Amino acid sequence: MARDVKHRIPAFRPERRKPRVNLLLLLGLSVVGVGILATLLSKWSVSTEKSEPAITQSTPPDEAHFAYFRLLEDRENRVPENRISEEQRNIRLGKGATSGEFSLLIGTYKTRDKAESVRNQLSAFDALKPRMEEVTLEFATWFRLKLGPYGNLRDANQVRLFLRDHGIDSIIETDEHP
Repeated sequence: MARDVKHRIPAFRPERRKPRVNLLLLLGLSVVGVGILATLLSKWSVSTEKSEPAITQSTPPDEAHFAYFRLLEDRENRVPENRISEEQRNIRLGKGATSGEFSLLIGTYKTRDKAESVRNQLSAFDALKPRMEEVTLEFATWFRLKLGPYGNLRDANQVRLFLRDHGIDSIIETDEHP
């Protein structure tokens, strides 16, 4: 009986087709890749150009704009938080409250209208009688709201905690100099 042996002979094997890469697809992908690369490089160069002037900027900030904060610190004598914590601990231990003249600084405002609105809000509490101080510096007038004076640190801190419970932050000041 005859057998078909042509598939065993190398000369008769049909050639396997190698997968052909579509040249158009390859060309399209390379164009997209070059476009993405160009976009990233342009964004990188733009971002470095914008950040360089900010780093090398040597013009000093307007001194008058920041002078208010330095001048304000010269006029106030804040009671530090660690002293308030120490006072609370001493009261729990049975020691007396620190006496002196303490007041609460509620805020400093640029306009009288804003200061008056906060003052009216505080006047809604019957026990609080805020006073407004006008502070004139060399370039502007500011309006400060204060409460007090209180005879000891414990009373001032109790009022500060009451205000904090109602969403109003304040600073305890003293007339004593450290």
